[in-house]
Amino acid sequence: MYLENIQQYIKEQKDLLEQTVREMALIKAPTGFEQKRAAYCVAWLHAQGISEVLTDECGNVIVPWNICDGKNNCMFMAHLDTVFSDETELVLKEEKGRWCCPGIGDDTANAAILLLLIKYVSEKVEKATCGTWFVLDVGEEGLGNLAGSRKLMESYGERLRWVISFDLYTHHIYTSCVGSYRYKITVKTKGGHSYLDFGRKSAIAEMAALINELYCYQPAGTGHTTYNAGIISGGTSVNTIAQECSMLYEVRSDEADALTECGNHFYEALEKRKTQDVQIECNKIGERPCMGTVDTEKIMEMAQRCSDLIEEITEKRPAFGQASTDCNIPLSMGVPALCIGLIDGAGAHTLEEWINPKSLVKGFQIAVGVFETVTE
Repeated sequence: MYLENIQQYIKEQKDLLEQTVREMALIKAPTGFEQKRAAYCVAWLHAQGISEVLTDECGNVIVPWNICDGKNNCMFMAHLDTVFSDETELVLKEEKGRWCCPGIGDDTANAAILLLLIKYVSEKVEKATCGTWFVLDVGEEGLGNLAGSRKLMESYGERLRWVISFDLYTHHIYTSCVGSYRYKITVKTKGGHSYLDFGRKSAIAEMAALINELYCYQPAGTGHTTYNAGIISGGTSVNTIAQECSMLYEVRSDEADALTECGNHFYEALEKRKTQDVQIECNKIGERPCMGTVDTEKIMEMAQRCSDLIEEITEKRPAFGQASTDCNIPLSMGVPALCIGLIDGAGAHTLEEWINPKSLVKGFQIAVGVFETVTE
């Protein structure tokens, strides 16, 4: 069993793994600005004696291993970016046995474990009949629009039989994906003085009416569909009829037809609210695809095997779920994919994000086990 085989290795590498997590957590990596973390990973890999380290035009860090002809290859990935801006202070605090730092669980710790997996495979695993691309990718979060995953699938998708993304926590294995449309809407009016010009159209009031209409809509279908006005900005002062108001809006669904239906309703609602006094501009700023035609039985079989593995190591069985992750792109192309978390933690996308550092060793054991399971 692989667990017995790697006990000595992880004992020897535990300090390196913890140091890597602590160092990476303090490197700012807002979506679109992952270059410093990417450079850290390249230097880390070279320091471990791994010479073939590639970067593509998108900024992904790629380590090919035993690449085979045809579709007999897999890809393991973890994303470098976090949701936090460059202004967010990154301080790693140790509190009650936890390591607390924005972005440490999503996805820093998983990325650090992937780095150690690359080192382990290069040192301890003999050449196999299945090849692997290991990737530290970019653009997973927010308006990154899965740019890194898109580029990887463009480059290697036709040669892949499996994609595994290491992301978030051991609580879940994500077996299917959630698609989304994201928009920036700007409403413009003449505006004026709040008392002297009362009665003129207000960009803020018009935006509020639009949001209300969007929130009242319920698409047909049996899937789970959601919508959200995430950011609203505009206006000049308390005594000014607003001339301009902007909003970031998204709709998500696990059904492609429902997503299309919501998109159509969205544009219809915009057109209805346009008048001579109300101008509305709209730009689609993000699109994440739903699942395409893919072998779901194969995915669930692999998910069950990985779930058994995680339960064996952590004594807790993960739930199956769906999410918007790097796996959206391969799943939309018909390539089987799973998103698996390697660590214990919580608070993703909050300043209070934390991980249990004791779970790093178990996370590495899971990563090795998943690698052996997928590539056998």
